[in-house]
Amino acid sequence: MRIRYRRAMVVAPLICAMVFFAFPLKDRLAFSIFMLNGVPLLVIAFALRFRSMGELTDRELILRALYAGKEARFPRGNLSVVDDKIYCWDKRVPIAKWNVDPGDWQALVRSLRPAQAAPP
Repeated sequence: MRIRYRRAMVVAPLICAMVFFAFPLKDRLAFSIFMLNGVPLLVIAFALRFRSMGELTDRELILRALYAGKEARFPRGNLSVVDDKIYCWDKRVPIAKWNVDPGDWQALVRSLRPAQAAPP
């Protein structure tokens, strides 16, 4: 199961990039400000939109960094959910609820909680 970033997270970098687009491009200073600030903000926005935050497999939870190729791996058998926070053993997993797409968060928490016993 893929874990995606919240779509609202894309809006802030896009708005900031549009501010830099608003500068007149015929001015040299404005063009250099756009190149130094606008392009990286567009790259961040596209990375947040199209790159997944992580993945939950049968054996582990894999969290990926936005830029680097770093991955954090957590064994699925050791994961638990307490107060909408995910823990591996007694250490908190670095994933925030507000940062994850709401549908993906609900599916993640549902799949990590143990199956509740059916009432008799």
